Amino acid sequence: MSLFSFGTETDRSNKKGDIPQEFYDAVSVMEDVPFGKFEKQPVTTSQISQAEKLADGASPFLDAFPSKKEAAAEGTITFQPSSEDTQPIDVPSELVFSDEIDKNTRFSEPETKSDFSSPKKHTATLIIAISSIAIVCIALAYYFFSYRPTHQQPEMSTFSEVSESTSSEVQSETASTMPFATDTPNYLPIDTETATAESVRAAFLQISTQMADAGMDQPVEFFVTDNNNNPIAFSRFAYMTGIALPADFLALSNETFSFCVYNDGGQMRFVLDLSFKDAATAEKLITSNESGLPAAFQKLFYGTEVIAPNAAIFRSGAYGSSVIRYVNLDIDRHYSLDYVIENGEMIISSSKDALRAFLAVRQSK
Repeated sequence: MSLFSFGTETDRSNKKGDIPQEFYDAVSVMEDVPFGKFEKQPVTTSQISQAEKLADGASPFLDAFPSKKEAAAEGTITFQPSSEDTQPIDVPSELVFSDEIDKNTRFSEPETKSDFSSPKKHTATLIIAISSIAIVCIALAYYFFSYRPTHQQPEMSTFSEVSESTSSEVQSETASTMPFATDTPNYLPIDTETATAESVRAAFLQISTQMADAGMDQPVEFFVTDNNNNPIAFSRFAYMTGIALPADFLALSNETFSFCVYNDGGQMRFVLDLSFKDAATAEKLITSNESGLPAAFQKLFYGTEVIAPNAAIFRSGAYGSSVIRYVNLDIDRHYSLDYVIENGEMIISSSKDALRAFLAVRQSK
């Protein structure tokens, strides 16, 4: 440009009118003579200090304006504070920053609101949860009432069948190990030609020993027969075993009878079950001759262990609904004679416990 070109003075004067006066006052070119007819201005103190700063490498733009102290020294600028400069400035409280920061202050990410904060979303979620629980409950109830009884019934029936079969097997095995039956009468054959009271008693003693070894504590009933398995009449049995009963009493008794063996604490006891043709007449005859009953059964019931009196005094007792007549012969060894008459029968025993055991079995049937 023509501003920084080297030309004649005439050329610079011609264009002087186009450049503002302020420009010439602020700018000077690197020549001894400024543009136009302006004279060289004297160097001021501020300019010298500025030049020194530039020489030291300082920035010209940081100290473009002189400080108040320098300006006052040169006398170029007078500072006069006005009332406007001393007025306080109102700064909003939110723009004021405190130099101290609260130690308890924690900087964290802004919290985001949960999706469940919305009432509509919360209600919808609750409805879905309740519906799911209801569906599961209905499904379980349907399964319980539809399938469970069907599956359990076969198992119950199977268990019942197994229990019944097991129980029957145990009973059959137990019965097979027992030497005598307890639910049906057994048969005892004797030789009618050679039988005596002692031989018949010995046969029953052998039976009682077998019962004790097997642990049988119930009365075992026998039908007495001959060698051909024919039942023996009571009148003939009384004759062979030495039962000393009046002839008219034997005439009233039926031929059928049974003889029971009872294990009374390791001691053998007998029970005789008789029936009569005329029960009322037989009962009167027994009552009138009861004092001699222990002596009449001495050989078969007591042997030589106990001596029965010829005239015994009987007393009355009861067992359940049965009226019992009895006399004690040896209390320590549990020997007695007890009898009961009912339903056209006479049941006579060699001990109290043997008679009660027989009555209990009879009543259970």
